[in-house]
Amino acid sequence: MFYFNTFCNRISTDFKQKELLPLKLLFFVHASTLFVLYPYLTIHMRELGINVEEAAIMSAVTPIVAIIMPPIAGVIADRIGNFKYILSLFNALGGGISLLLLLVPVGRINFTYPDRSILAVSCPTNAEGMLSMSLAEEHPCLALPSILKTQISNESLHIKTQMEACGLICTRHAS
Repeated sequence: MFYFNTFCNRISTDFKQKELLPLKLLFFVHASTLFVLYPYLTIHMRELGINVEEAAIMSAVTPIVAIIMPPIAGVIADRIGNFKYILSLFNALGGGISLLLLLVPVGRINFTYPDRSILAVSCPTNAEGMLSMSLAEEHPCLALPSILKTQISNESLHIKTQMEACGLICTRHAS
């Protein structure tokens, strides 16, 4: 109970400093907007077409920057001495960096290729030594549900595959 009373006394004396009240209100509004929108950022990234790995990297960098930047900002503020200037500079810098999210291209199309393709190779009798190669399994090219809602769905999606240097040597046998 002693610690709770001490905490309440510190808060009440802190709010009695009228010159810092606008600054505290600014930080409160800034933090509340950040923490309200942050859980929906991964959903927004997925809608933009960013894959899971890229979203995980961006989400991992954010707390690391939040841990590293306050001591660096404190050192810079101690060197310059004008705390209001540094505070406004870092707030503007943070807002500018947040606007970089607008540069992410909308709706990347990611094709998922099969992990393996089994080819059937044969030498038909009527092809006179020509090697015939076809897919042993069917791999349909299906459009993603997010693609079906766009204008791209009106056009057909073509994926071309070419195999080079398969390692198969074909020789003609003299009869």
